[in-house]
Amino acid sequence: MTHITRESLGGLLGSDYVVYMMEDRDGNIWLAVRNNVLVCMRAVRRQYAAVGLGACAEEWALDIRMVSRLPGGSILVANKRQLFEAAPDLRSLRERGPAVGGVLSAGTDGQGRLWLGTRFDGVYVDGVRHGSGRVDCLTADSRGRIWKCGIHGAVAMAALTAGGEYSERAFQLGNGGLTPHTMLLGKDGSMLVGAETGLYRFVPDSLLTDTSAYQRLLPYPVYSLFADSKGRLWIGTHGHGVLTTDARGRYIRLTAKDGLPSDVVQSVGEDRHGWICITTQDGAVYYSPSTRKMEYLYFHNDPKLNFFSENCALRLADGRMLFGTLGGLVVVDRDFRPRRGRLSKLT
Repeated sequence: MTHITRESLGGLLGSDYVVYMMEDRDGNIWLAVRNNVLVCMRAVRRQYAAVGLGACAEEWALDIRMVSRLPGGSILVANKRQLFEAAPDLRSLRERGPAVGGVLSAGTDGQGRLWLGTRFDGVYVDGVRHGSGRVDCLTADSRGRIWKCGIHGAVAMAALTAGGEYSERAFQLGNGGLTPHTMLLGKDGSMLVGAETGLYRFVPDSLLTDTSAYQRLLPYPVYSLFADSKGRLWIGTHGHGVLTTDARGRYIRLTAKDGLPSDVVQSVGEDRHGWICITTQDGAVYYSPSTRKMEYLYFHNDPKLNFFSENCALRLADGRMLFGTLGGLVVVDRDFRPRRGRLSKLT
């Protein structure tokens, strides 16, 4: 039994005094509460499946650290110790070798080689380890060159020679202590870096010739970056909600005061209908930029599913959304309208 109260819903219920309750044909629960408030609780549990990784149910196995799409369409998923590869529709899931633990990031260079950034062991390129230390972000630029950054604060262009020798050239953005969380390649060929010290932008070829050729665009800690189908940039911050740009390039900010579950935004994605998925450390919302309407996604039966992971949101080939959480992978289909039964937990 789940006890749902005004407090457990973060105040969204309005009051604990429920006057009337009914269920519509789609399975949504409508509540009439005191002070003339009408609340609709969407049948979220009928629209999602929690996907476990392998047979292990320990906490480290469920703590998702990365989801990334490969050029062929398959999906890489990493928890604290393992790396898996899933089919585009997520119907099959297998552990990927060679064994690489603590994967935090992935990228593919211009020659089709897969790069994996790890928590302690540097990078792996097609399964071969190079360097050491933590690599939080890996992104290819418009010329297929790999750029990486880690907790020590530098952005570096990494390369492999024809003979397989690894090299990198590092650049310091700001005054040190960058602590990056995410990188994004813009349509104009520039690179965006989200870090604890703000949002930075540089053009790769310009930075290679002038180490001061970068800009600090925002002072907020930036955890996630996403460009939607309309070309809008979405910036998830730690403590300042999510920012986006309007038609004139001006910033618009959404915070908990506007309806977000939390101002700590972990990931941003987009579903097949153009709704923006904003995940936080305490639930998520689907947001319509055109109507400014929000639909809430909150799991009362498993609170760990509400702690979403950084940069772990993507749309599957069939249109469903995939999220990484502290309690495993979650697949959500807002269009799903079951006539009977419920989705069970997948393992």
